[in-house]
Amino acid sequence: MLHIRHLFLTLTAASALALTGCGCNEPPPEEEPPSEAPTPEPQYNRGYYLDMDLDSQGRIWLAFQDRDNTALTLARGTGSPVELEVFAVEGQGEVISGLLTGNFDGGNYATVAVDSNDVPHAAHYDRENDRLRYAVKAGDEWDTANVANGTGQFASLGLIGGSDPIIAHYDGEALQVSWLDGGSWSTEEVDAGTPGAGDDDDAPEANAGKYSDLMVASDGTVYIAYLDVTNGDLKVASGGPGAWNVAAWHSEGSVGAWPSLAENNGTIYVAFQDLENHDLVLGTWTGSALDVEIVDEGDFVGADSAIAWSGETMVIAYHDGVNNDALLATNDGSGWVLGTQMADGAVGFYNSLAGSDGGQLTWSCFDHTTTDIQIQRFSL
Repeated sequence: MLHIRHLFLTLTAASALALTGCGCNEPPPEEEPPSEAPTPEPQYNRGYYLDMDLDSQGRIWLAFQDRDNTALTLARGTGSPVELEVFAVEGQGEVISGLLTGNFDGGNYATVAVDSNDVPHAAHYDRENDRLRYAVKAGDEWDTANVANGTGQFASLGLIGGSDPIIAHYDGEALQVSWLDGGSWSTEEVDAGTPGAGDDDDAPEANAGKYSDLMVASDGTVYIAYLDVTNGDLKVASGGPGAWNVAAWHSEGSVGAWPSLAENNGTIYVAFQDLENHDLVLGTWTGSALDVEIVDEGDFVGADSAIAWSGETMVIAYHDGVNNDALLATNDGSGWVLGTQMADGAVGFYNSLAGSDGGQLTWSCFDHTTTDIQIQRFSL
């Protein structure tokens, strides 16, 4: 009856009561319970320079930068869906009145490898002090050390003999490698590059080592794939400390960005981006050179590639730079099949991919939309 009162606003209170009654014996209107506020999603600013490895129990180990405090951060992932236990390792400054203070910009080019005893090792670049740093889990603590000064970009860590760390890195001009030898770190230059074509005074200066990716093969040989910036070549250095052989693959323009090394049944592969045509390319190592094929000729594809196997099927995760999607290319021996792994948000950055004996794949990447980490475990 409230609508009658609403329409006849000129009625007196007495007239309105005569028309409508007092309603003294009517139950009061039921009030709807207040709706519960939705639980807000947690907000993060982490996952930059993401790298991943699995331990012998199939647990996920991630290394990345937490940008809120510029720390090298590691996380161990277990369960389904994956839950992360997070460790702030080093580099974090003190936050005073909401402002980050201190002089340690850590976590850049974070890289992780898990040894034969399931102990994680990590390396990263301290941009503030221009130095390469190393960390290893020691019980409930982390032991950290300075590896080398004036270098550390594009750090990539592997383990010789399953336990001894070796790190490829770039100082802005040359490819270098550092390794732990008898409790102390040694560093050497692997490739300083060669000057570009041109007159002596006009030739571009030598610059090699950008996008370095290191892998220790099953026979103990160390491989490092990287870009010769000056000449636009993909290069692969193979050998070990003190003894390196360098081979180059060249195509028109610049190739060899974001290379990713992998091994299967004793064969070495490297996926990379052709910067001239923005294609995803796969190279098969013959022992001294690369046999190369184009996997995806799409527009601006191929960055941040990662290779793994599901059974006998090769799988490459990579980035679509036009749509900001995470793509997946698979080949069971009958040719490449291209598909989208994830298209929700701006995803597919810093891809990592690992396979298991049962054929399950573990994939991680950085999501620029949520500024957080995406992890999926799936089978083809």
